[in-house]
Amino acid sequence: TLQEWEYCRTRLPAGKRRRALEIGTGTGLVVLELRDRYDHWDGAEFDPRSVAFSRLNAELQGATNVRFFPSDLFSGAEGRYDLILFNPWQPSEDSADLIERFLLEAPAHLEPDGRIVLLIESGEIAGRNAVVERIARALAASGMSGVRHIRSTYGRGGDPPALGVTSVLWIGHGVGTPGIVRTRPDPGA
Repeated sequence: TLQEWEYCRTRLPAGKRRRALEIGTGTGLVVLELRDRYDHWDGAEFDPRSVAFSRLNAELQGATNVRFFPSDLFSGAEGRYDLILFNPWQPSEDSADLIERFLLEAPAHLEPDGRIVLLIESGEIAGRNAVVERIARALAASGMSGVRHIRSTYGRGGDPPALGVTSVLWIGHGVGTPGIVRTRPDPGA
């Protein structure tokens, strides 16, 4: 996970921004590693033990610009954010409903010029990716669009054979036509 966010770090807007949120923060590792890029970081986590552990990690590191709280996606979040990060812990096929719900709730918590970074790992069969198609439908419903950067591919097997794809999606308003997910290879991946 940290490797994926380190990849994102180099692509975050230059200079510090105001507020960022990670949904599903776990132990708070990503928030704590990226805290220098934003004035304030929030970490939302469903598991109360992970919230306690995140808070302990922040205390041990002397991190004063972070806050960790219990939350079911955005239920504990307050206000709007310049950046929202989400990396579902399950394979994307198993968490497609959660990803869809996340994308429908996110616009209410995103600044008008803010961005969402969504990490997914999903399978493609004959050039079709059911998870990306569901993401596109959710983006159309929320008035947003995205650009999908392919990080890596690998053989998943199966009949018909599936290609496993790890992708980073940059999502927001004004990225393109609502509901469209453009796919671009990423030479830096």
